Amino acid sequence: MESDLQSNLIPRRYQEEIFIQAQGRNVIAALGTGSGKTLIGALLLKWMALKDTRSRTMIFLVPKVALVEQQGKYLNDHTPFKVKLLYGSMDIDLADRQGWQACFDQHELFVMTAQIFLNFLAHSIWSIDKTSIIIFDECHHARKKHAYNQIMNGFYFHTPVEQRPKIFGMTASPIWDTKDATGSLATLERNLDAVVIGVKEHLTELELSVPKPNEVIEVFRPAPNTHLDTHGLYHTLNVFSDLLSSQESIEWFKVQGRYQSVLSNLGHYCAELFLFHEMDFRVAQVIGESTIGSDICADYISLPGLEPKSIHPDMLHMRSVLDDYRPFFSTPEVSPSRVPLNECTPKLCKLIEILLSHVTGASSAFQAIVFVEQRHVASCLAHILPRVDELGGRFNPGLLLGEGTGLNGAPKAMSRFMGGEWTAKKREETLGQFRSGEINILIATSVAEEGLHFPDCSLVVRYDPLQHLVGYVQSRGRARNMTASTFVIMIQEDDTVQLEKYRRFLDGEPEVKKLLNSKRSRDAPTDNDEDDEEEDDAIYELNLQNRERYVVPETGATLNYDNAINLLNHLCALIPCDAFTPTHRPKYEPIATAEQPVSDAPLPVDACGYACTLRLPPSLPLPPTHLTFAGPVKLSKKEAKRAVAFKAVKALREFDVFDAYLLPTSKGSSQRGKKGIKGKFDVDGRGYVDVGGIPPMMNVDVRNPWHMGSPSRGLSPSGCEGRMLWLHAVWINGTRSAGIVSEVPLPPCEAWTERRDFFRMNKPRPLDLRREIGPGETEEELCERMAKYTTSGIWYRVMGRPVDGHPSFYIVPLVAEAPYPRVDFHALCKFAVHPYGNYDWSGITPEHYDRLFVMNNNQHGRPYLLRRIRHDISPQTSPPPGSREDAFPSFYEYWIDRWKRRKREARVPEDGPLIEVYRLPRYRDSKYFQDPQDLTVETVYGASDGAIIPQGSCAWLDLPQAMLKTFEILPVLAHRIIDVYRARCARLDFGLPAIRTNLQVEAFTIPSADAPYSNQRLETLGDSVLKLCVTVHSFNKYPHRHEGQLSALRQSTISNQCLMARAKEVGLESYLISEQLDLAIWPHSQGIGDKAEAFGSELGDNAHKRVSRIIARRSLQDCMEATLGAAFATGGIPMALQAGDAIGLAFGGTVPWPMRYEKHAGIPEYAASPLFSHLQEMLGYTFRRTELIAEAMTHPSFASEVGGPSYQRLEFLGDAVLDLIVVSYLYDKFPKATSHQLSFPRSRAICSTALAWVAVNRLQLHKVMLINNVELSMLIAQYVPMLEDCPAEDIVRQGWKYEPPKAISDVFEGLLGAILIDTDWDYEKTAVITENIMEDVLTQLSPTLQLYPGPELTTWVAMSGCRELEIRKSEKRGKGESVSVVVHGTTVSGPITSPSFSLAKHAACARALDILRDPSSDKSLSRLCTCKQGGMSFATRCEENSVGESEVEEEEVERILLDGLS
Repeated sequence: MESDLQSNLIPRRYQEEIFIQAQGRNVIAALGTGSGKTLIGALLLKWMALKDTRSRTMIFLVPKVALVEQQGKYLNDHTPFKVKLLYGSMDIDLADRQGWQACFDQHELFVMTAQIFLNFLAHSIWSIDKTSIIIFDECHHARKKHAYNQIMNGFYFHTPVEQRPKIFGMTASPIWDTKDATGSLATLERNLDAVVIGVKEHLTELELSVPKPNEVIEVFRPAPNTHLDTHGLYHTLNVFSDLLSSQESIEWFKVQGRYQSVLSNLGHYCAELFLFHEMDFRVAQVIGESTIGSDICADYISLPGLEPKSIHPDMLHMRSVLDDYRPFFSTPEVSPSRVPLNECTPKLCKLIEILLSHVTGASSAFQAIVFVEQRHVASCLAHILPRVDELGGRFNPGLLLGEGTGLNGAPKAMSRFMGGEWTAKKREETLGQFRSGEINILIATSVAEEGLHFPDCSLVVRYDPLQHLVGYVQSRGRARNMTASTFVIMIQEDDTVQLEKYRRFLDGEPEVKKLLNSKRSRDAPTDNDEDDEEEDDAIYELNLQNRERYVVPETGATLNYDNAINLLNHLCALIPCDAFTPTHRPKYEPIATAEQPVSDAPLPVDACGYACTLRLPPSLPLPPTHLTFAGPVKLSKKEAKRAVAFKAVKALREFDVFDAYLLPTSKGSSQRGKKGIKGKFDVDGRGYVDVGGIPPMMNVDVRNPWHMGSPSRGLSPSGCEGRMLWLHAVWINGTRSAGIVSEVPLPPCEAWTERRDFFRMNKPRPLDLRREIGPGETEEELCERMAKYTTSGIWYRVMGRPVDGHPSFYIVPLVAEAPYPRVDFHALCKFAVHPYGNYDWSGITPEHYDRLFVMNNNQHGRPYLLRRIRHDISPQTSPPPGSREDAFPSFYEYWIDRWKRRKREARVPEDGPLIEVYRLPRYRDSKYFQDPQDLTVETVYGASDGAIIPQGSCAWLDLPQAMLKTFEILPVLAHRIIDVYRARCARLDFGLPAIRTNLQVEAFTIPSADAPYSNQRLETLGDSVLKLCVTVHSFNKYPHRHEGQLSALRQSTISNQCLMARAKEVGLESYLISEQLDLAIWPHSQGIGDKAEAFGSELGDNAHKRVSRIIARRSLQDCMEATLGAAFATGGIPMALQAGDAIGLAFGGTVPWPMRYEKHAGIPEYAASPLFSHLQEMLGYTFRRTELIAEAMTHPSFASEVGGPSYQRLEFLGDAVLDLIVVSYLYDKFPKATSHQLSFPRSRAICSTALAWVAVNRLQLHKVMLINNVELSMLIAQYVPMLEDCPAEDIVRQGWKYEPPKAISDVFEGLLGAILIDTDWDYEKTAVITENIMEDVLTQLSPTLQLYPGPELTTWVAMSGCRELEIRKSEKRGKGESVSVVVHGTTVSGPITSPSFSLAKHAACARALDILRDPSSDKSLSRLCTCKQGGMSFATRCEENSVGESEVEEEEVERILLDGLS
């Protein structure tokens, strides 16, 4: 971005000149820094948006991350487009195709680094023809292997001309080679398919508008060859040179080179300063300290049997030497040391002189940039400038470096002195501080040379020699101050070569401008006939002409010579690799050959051919013939490597190692579906939609069987005539008690109530009302009687108040007839005479005692059972002493006082007999139990309250004892019917196998229903079933993909997002059970808001009611997994495969594994090796395919040297097998355990410590493991005695204290995977073998295991009410991990250090628990915690809110009752 860019996008005339030319053709704007090229680009973007009618995307490319933020901010502020910024550190997932499709749909303009756009094109996320314009910022990079050139050569030129986007390039330095300016321009034009243009008509305006720094050459004297102090730090450390050279991590030879570099550039003090900090950092890493300097951790805990490695005494001596020098070289924040000028080189003194001369008299906004070539020199310079007394503290320097890479391109570890890790965010923060003035001098490497905008920068200094014209032009362009700016080039006085180079740059610029101005106008670039390019460039061009290109037909993803090597590197980088295995990488072996390469163009006379052999890591599960590739002959070694990589990737694509998008693996494994981008995909390549838009709490319509037409008026159903109804007999405790009439045939069901009543409902029988009609009756009248009977029973026996709406089903009395019982319509007719009770007691005899239902009109909603009639006493009788009525002279006065209400007096007769009654309790909850064993504790119910009430205030109802019992359990019965109905509907609708009904109901019941069970236990089991089924399917579907690839595919398939999407696809939410157990209102009546749909199934073609429920989103994936768990618990893996296929999961079909994965005829049989004979004896199993056991025992370090597969794929399989075996064992052994109580012991059994114990003690796998790493072998040998001496109980209960090498447990899991395959995928047989060898560990598992110290601490502190607990991990400064426990800002324990973070954490937490629980400690929790507790309890609030509810309810009931009597 240039300094003179106007905020309102009004261009100057020279900008209009370029803009107009850019409209007509592809151009490269060659304008100086600060001339406003970005403004021209912004104008062109707006013009292109108006001109392009296809609404294609616009792309703005930059070469460096720092420019993304800068250019993106400008374009976002000064254009109307929706701008998206992209750069590498954003952790871009190329597999999220749906996400990128949405991103491109939502934004018109993308500002990104070129490599990201190249990746988008290569993997077919985007294409050139969907792009309207590409702007290349700093386009002079478009040469050779730069991403700019790859975009053009690999994609742009392969797109039909009419579909190509417009190209606009921007650069201040279009020429790389001043010796051949014309050739450089021609190459740039050819590479970008554009014409280089400059300003011709408005040069004067351009010269007046662009800031021109004053260029100055500052000459400095050479550094004197003085004799260095032999007592300095360098000479002291050099005494230990042999030891330092033997330490690979220290890289002493590199440190020496950098020391000499700093010495010659800055001086002796600065060199010693650099050496101190660099060695302090590196020695600390070797020793393993967690902090630098004297801040050493208070405690160090080693792994049992693995004490810290012995440290060479001289290494500790070096540590002591560094501590002695610490006061002299401490950072300014600790103890500032001044830098004397006599310790500085003449070069550094000259820089100080330059800074002083420019800062004197300057405003407070003075800013300067000093460009330095080397990172360590820049770091030293930034540290010492504030310590130079002569500068008077007027400079606050900042450091700006590139990221720096170590082995395999990984970020390089650097000390704090070097700035630590240089991320894009950190660089942007530094640039922001410089622009704001917080930093007034920036010490930078070439990372700040190009494009960055510093409007207040008045001084730029090139501290080191210039290397090329681009660096000269670009660094000079950072001096942007419009008032006065200076560009200083520092040259040593005797360096004639550098002086001549500078003069060549200086003199060459006018020639470049002259060349630009003299260029003829033309519509397209022409090739340069002269061939003065260097040999390498010429060969590169010849190679370019003879390259192949492969486009995947299904997707359009593109493979070429430029991206093939990176694709192979990415594939190998994904192979899991532990600390004992060499890094997996392809090996290239180029050799010269006499054979001439095939070429369409004439070759140079002295051209030499090169061929390359590629060897892929043996850890890739490929046939041996596809681990080695021989490439074609090419003109250079580099091109030969590219060619063989191209050949290999193309072949691996045929093996499905790379997917159709040329991705080896992905976070989402996304692909393109038949209808375009569909989002993430599962193992089978079937897409699933994005579920991000689903709210956390969903409002869904769930299936409900209760529907009885729509009320037309009052309680009468409309359209009764001719309806088919269904009658279901209900049995309670072995006695037929009543019938349920519904419009839907209900499935049979049975259960137990909390009061130990067993009920069941038989299969439905059709009920034809036309056959039940008597003389003068209609079907509608019969329905009305059944409805009235039902609502009255619910009122009196369940709710205690009237029921609104029409009942969704009828409860009716039955009369026994052969062959089936039928509805007792005579009893219904009798009840209809007195629906609100009969006050005529003349027919009541002792035969009615203990079975007649009684209601007191002063206590509506309180049902009674008649005990007897008392004619010997009356309301005027005095109560007996000690009774509840004893406080009043008579029963009458007691009742008058007891039953009076705010709006009426009690209605009590003054005479007449009294009656003794029992109060009948109501049970509004609908809790039931599917298994009588769940009723482990006898529920004791108190005796019903007895009372004496006046007969004249009471009415009796003709409700038989059986009907009273039916209405009593009706909430439970209705709930059970709903649950079973939804389970049966789901089975029919989804095509689920015959899962046991109780298990399917449990799988659909979410925790919020507060039932005695929920789906959580089955979800835990189903999670393991899902993992294993997907693992087996992916393992067999992709036999040539390594563990890293398979893990990513599996994760995509078993992720919550995939499960949720599949659940939405099948409509699982319509079958979930979420009804609360406590019935505040009667839910089974029809209102205006009911929803119905036409639905046909084997249950009958009836209108099925749906009711609205609020369900948590996560219930979808939980119920999916729970359904798998229910299927597995019913019928094992075969039934789980059927269930998974029915609900849309990628299990590979319903065919059982032994039938699906038959042994391949091509696999050779191996004789049993004596090496594994004893192992098979201990297993109790003999392998038929002994190559599997050999593969399971092979560590990658062995395979990488001798070839052949390692255990990694088998370990991937065995991990899933073991997980299900352990969870299934716990599920069966502890039927009452919760989900957490299953997961907790499971984690103890499958952890690497427990598995290593089994591997060593039960199978002695350490004796047969094939390892080719001395360090790993020694580590295992140290751990074996400890594991042999440790009992299984300690391993399970205190496993956190042990951390054996993971390779032992990996081999054990690989062995289980091998067993599963060798048994022809027989899971049950594999489970038996596994449970046998793991018996010692499994028998120690229990839901009540004590927590590890970490979880125990957090749980105990949280339950104590404290919210200020922090388990703090210290910054890792060596090979150890340090952990402290902090409560309310006070360190309770630690820092405790260990090679293992887990061990350090648990040790710190264990110590903290002892301290916090000790009441006498000054750090006890009771003394440290200040979290406030208190406030009104929930129960208290509920009591206050419930005051007066009963009276209001009774008044409402009374009003309805009186209306009915009148």
